[in-house]
Amino acid sequence: MTDLQDLHLALQLLAGAGKTAKVSFYHVGDDGKLHSGSIAVEQGQVCHVYFQQMPALEALAAITRLKFAKVSSLPAVTVEISPHPLSMARVLELLDPRKLPAPVIAAAPAAPIEPVVAPTPAPAAKTAHVFYSYLSMQDDAQAVLEPLFGIAAEKKMEEFARLSPPMQHPQEFLERCRQHAAMMVGPRKAEELFKPIYDKLNS
Repeated sequence: MTDLQDLHLALQLLAGAGKTAKVSFYHVGDDGKLHSGSIAVEQGQVCHVYFQQMPALEALAAITRLKFAKVSSLPAVTVEISPHPLSMARVLELLDPRKLPAPVIAAAPAAPIEPVVAPTPAPAAKTAHVFYSYLSMQDDAQAVLEPLFGIAAEKKMEEFARLSPPMQHPQEFLERCRQHAAMMVGPRKAEELFKPIYDKLNS
């Protein structure tokens, strides 16, 4: 079963190797549906946290309380940069399962967390939304391919990311994913599966 330790370990490995990558995590929400977030890592040293458009520190606190379904790491040449990056050391400290307070059995308010940074000005908030949408596009595409190709989907997405870096060529990257899905379900079904992602990307 996937848990916070898997996310922490994935980040530790990138820190030790000095790698650039996007670590995606999937979790079951209160609505029973699968949701996702990600942490973009630069050379194993700097982290950009993307989760429900929250400020980085608030997002990390929320991540520690998730019911994880899966954690995956996708190598990258470059990553999207958030307005408020954090050091890898800080992120590893805040996500360390050994340092979290013991769970409270009875319903009670969440344990206090350190103060959150001041709200981001309106223009910066708009930029953060663009970054989140870009990363969600990759997560959504992977969510479509995985039921069709299993663990091979992640390797294929790594290949597509090298051929058409999604940061510079999102449409071309998404088209490669759609064509790959068409091999399994046919062009019409593939177009139907990827239409919501195209709509988000072009909105």
